[in-house]
Amino acid sequence: MTAEAIARVVRDVRQGMFLNDNGSGTPAMEEGVPVMVKAAQTATIVDSTAIYHSVTKRSISLYEDHRVLPPWQNSMICYQNEHGNVYSMLVCDDGGRKVNQWQPQKSTDPELPDPEHSIEWDRVRGVLNVFLFGGGRSRHGTVPVETTLVHVWQIPYYPDGEIADISWMQLHSAVKPGAVQNQLAVMLQTLTMCNCVNVQVCEPDRPRAERRRLERTGVTVTEIHITPNSKSYRGKGQRLVVSDNPLSPVRGHRALYGPKYGRGLLFGKYEGEFWIPPHVRGNAEFGEVEHSYVAEP
Repeated sequence: MTAEAIARVVRDVRQGMFLNDNGSGTPAMEEGVPVMVKAAQTATIVDSTAIYHSVTKRSISLYEDHRVLPPWQNSMICYQNEHGNVYSMLVCDDGGRKVNQWQPQKSTDPELPDPEHSIEWDRVRGVLNVFLFGGGRSRHGTVPVETTLVHVWQIPYYPDGEIADISWMQLHSAVKPGAVQNQLAVMLQTLTMCNCVNVQVCEPDRPRAERRRLERTGVTVTEIHITPNSKSYRGKGQRLVVSDNPLSPVRGHRALYGPKYGRGLLFGKYEGEFWIPPHVRGNAEFGEVEHSYVAEP
C-alpha cells in the first residue's frame, strides 16, 4: 500500500502545498517553488520502497557503487519507511547547462570526511538538482505529517554516469546532512538500476479498489522490475556456481559486459549494463533466492 501514501505526497508537491522551515503552516512560496512544481508535473514517479529496505541493510559507497545517467529529465524517487514516513526526491536534470560551477570544499561537520577529489567541469555532462520532501505519517504511523521541503543536493556527473561531486544545502534546521544518507543512497541506487538493460520501470497490476484510489490522486506510481538474466537465479535444487568455496551471499550489483567495457559478452551474446540481483554463491544446493526488488517471471 506504499503507492497511495507516496501519491499523496507527490500530489502535495505538484500543487505547491508544502512547507519549509518557517513553521508557519502555510505553503512555501519562495522563488524556486514554481520551478519545482512545474518539474513535478511531468516527473516519472518511482516507488523505491524495496530499494530502501535493501540499502539500509548493508554498507555502500555513494560514489563508487553508483552511476547516474537519468533516464528522465524529471523524476520523483519515493519510498515509505517502516514508521510510515514518506520521502520523495524530485530529481531534475539541468540539461547540460552546468551553471554555478564549484569545487568541493572541506566540511564543517566533523562526522563528514573532507573531499579527496576535484570536479573536471570540462568533462561534466550535466548536474542533477535533487529536492528532498518529507511527509506521510509520524514515527508511529498514526499522525499525518505535512509535506515539507527539507534538503537539496546538486550532483554533477560525467558522460559515463560517474558522480563528480555531491553538494548539499540544508533547508530544515532539524535535518542534518548525515541524517539523510539513506534517502540519498536510495535515489542513487534507483538511478543506477534504471540504466541496466534487464531493469524496467512500469506500473504494476493492482487491486481494483487501490487503482481507483490512486486515480483520484491523479498520480501514476511505477515500480522497478528486474528480469532475471538466467534461470539459475531462481532455480530450485541447482547450483549457481560449482566450487570448493563455502556458500556465501552476493549482494545486488551492476555488471558491465561487452568489448567496449573490456569484458566478454554475458552468456556469450549480451552486451550492456545489467543489474545482478542478490544471490548465493558456492557449492551448495539452494532454492528460490529472495531479493528486495520485484522480479519479472
